Amino acid sequence: MEKIEFKFGTPKPVTFRESGCDTDFKVRIAGKADVSDYDAVLYDCGEAGTDLLKQAVINLLPLCLLNWPEGKHVIGDGNREILAGRLDKALADVGITAKTEIVNISLSSDQEAEYRDAIRDRRAVDRLDNMFTEPTVDDGEDDEAHGPLIGFGYNLSTHGMTIGSGSYTGYSIDWNDDGSVTLSICRNGGRTETNMEYKLKPEVAQKMRDLVRDKHLAALTKKKFETITCYDCFTSATIKMTFDDSCVGGSRYNMLHLYCGPAGMTFRTLENAVSDIIEECRKTGECTSFVETKTDSGIPGFLNIGAMKPSPVGSGDQEGGWTCPKCGYNKNTGKFCTECGEKR
Repeated sequence: MEKIEFKFGTPKPVTFRESGCDTDFKVRIAGKADVSDYDAVLYDCGEAGTDLLKQAVINLLPLCLLNWPEGKHVIGDGNREILAGRLDKALADVGITAKTEIVNISLSSDQEAEYRDAIRDRRAVDRLDNMFTEPTVDDGEDDEAHGPLIGFGYNLSTHGMTIGSGSYTGYSIDWNDDGSVTLSICRNGGRTETNMEYKLKPEVAQKMRDLVRDKHLAALTKKKFETITCYDCFTSATIKMTFDDSCVGGSRYNMLHLYCGPAGMTFRTLENAVSDIIEECRKTGECTSFVETKTDSGIPGFLNIGAMKPSPVGSGDQEGGWTCPKCGYNKNTGKFCTECGEKR
């Protein structure tokens, strides 16, 4: 069988769509082919056979531009080699063995600027998608043993553009020594601080323990990851977990922190799951305390000056912080010392 060599080019521009873009673009393609095996009945007829082979190549080019490899551009580095490889395979699928070379892939001059803009927009979307790819820990990677989870906190701090415009909301689920489970909610902002406490159903609170275990959150606190950077008017989120590791030779109050960055961004689905469980705890729990403090300061959240207004369901913590018997820190407001983790 005689080897056939020829050059080819698209008589009309070939339409393609860049992956992730909504605009149709048109290119002209030129190249050459060395055909070593083919159907002799169809193509071994001189110049007419060569023309048929050329037409077969041209007809396959639009197909080769479809489903372009992820991360590559039709107009970009390595595009000619990619197209030649795809064309060789497409020819083989129809019984033609050939080695092709793409000499040129070119856009019309009036589409070049539009193409650059489309690629830039696509890259911006890709970067945004990557921001929402949550860091994860695979099964078996959490090789550090922990005792039972006895405290879970989810804290949200809003950073405003002016001094005093921020706010804070903290949620804390605590498994107490007497077997009860409580949810504490503290909201501070707008010259008001509100503290609430709920007695929870253990089976509902257990969902948070299951989430911490299934998502390997303890191991995730040891992992380095990049959070999204925000500047003005954003809310930062932090997850705090306290484990009783005395049963594995560790501290009775081992606190681990997961700094999530701007709320609802890097750990969006995780935070949504945490919020859903907290809301279920609140709705199914029994409210045992509600305390609201009004402040006279023009800088809300910085000073707590005013009258306490307890609700009929109970009374809250006394005004001021409690002193830790272990380290002496005297500005604690929660159930654990913020300096050493000692329980109140």
